[in-house]
Amino acid sequence: MDGNAVNEVGQCPVAHGGAQRTPLRRRANRDWWPSQLHLRVLHQHTALSNPMGPGFDYTAEFGKLDYDALKSDLRALMTESQDWWP
Repeated sequence: MDGNAVNEVGQCPVAHGGAQRTPLRRRANRDWWPSQLHLRVLHQHTALSNPMGPGFDYTAEFGKLDYDALKSDLRALMTESQDWWP
């Protein structure tokens, strides 16, 4: 045997445990799309982001809604065929 061969008979030539293992982590969206837009600005809640204004009462406006008419309009929209729709 030459000088570079395993010195002792029966010893494994593979270096077990020589490299440190790094823990695996779950991939996040930024790993797949590193140049994505920062959408945090959309989560800011200011008076400027409310198009109805501070005095708008959603409950009162919903009470004014004719629910049965809205339901029939939506049913007609989803069931009647249109010439522009295949």
